[in-house]
Amino acid sequence: MLGGILTDLLGFYQNMIISAVLTLIGAFIALIFLPETQRLKEASVYATRKFEQPKTTSTSSEKAEIFSITTLFSVNRFVMAGVLMATLGLFLQNQLGEHIQFAGRTIGVTTLTGLGLGLSTLTAMVSALLLGGVSDRVRNRWRVVAGGLVPGVVGFSLMALGLPLTILFGIPLIATTSGSNQGLSTALTGDLGNGQRQSRRLGMLFTFGDFASAIAPPLAYAMMPLVGIKTLYLVSAGLFALLLLMSFQRGTRTIFKSA
Repeated sequence: MLGGILTDLLGFYQNMIISAVLTLIGAFIALIFLPETQRLKEASVYATRKFEQPKTTSTSSEKAEIFSITTLFSVNRFVMAGVLMATLGLFLQNQLGEHIQFAGRTIGVTTLTGLGLGLSTLTAMVSALLLGGVSDRVRNRWRVVAGGLVPGVVGFSLMALGLPLTILFGIPLIATTSGSNQGLSTALTGDLGNGQRQSRRLGMLFTFGDFASAIAPPLAYAMMPLVGIKTLYLVSAGLFALLLLMSFQRGTRTIFKSA
């Protein structure tokens, strides 16, 4: 949000310098004040080894669960970090123009994009907290995942309409699903076990997620001249719909196993 405002006021280059300086300051603060960084050298070999577990072979059902969780997380990163965040500024410019008038003030599209992404981040934070708590009480995380995917399907469909009102409602709906997917994916991974294997699973989860978010922007920009941004948003809605079906199926299996 602040980055968009600074870009409109000062320019892109100056904003990047300010962002780089703030990032460097944040890194020094983390290095000096965070307990985790202060105690890295104090960790003993014994403290590391006590979490090690014997190597065991995963069952087919466990592998299917891991595949489903990784797919959920990776597709979420693909459509959010790769498609929506990479194209939102251009989409708003195409639909609304370089500037809009609001309450007698002129707002640049970069500021508007920053506001949209800031709102998206805040909504995702709240969504992850609320739906994570719901999944703990319901004791069937996949059903909660399925419910959390519904706003994303609706949100991307509204974005594809391209109207100011549908964009206004579409962004927070998509962010609701993003926060749900992000939080519940890691919770589902944690439910599978602990120790060394859990760390390995989490590493794999985030590796595939980072890879998906890295390849999505060039793919999105390559497809835009052929199909347009609105079609990309419809494809994203379809991907969320497929995840919804997968999550509902996994949730149904969980109920049968618990019965």
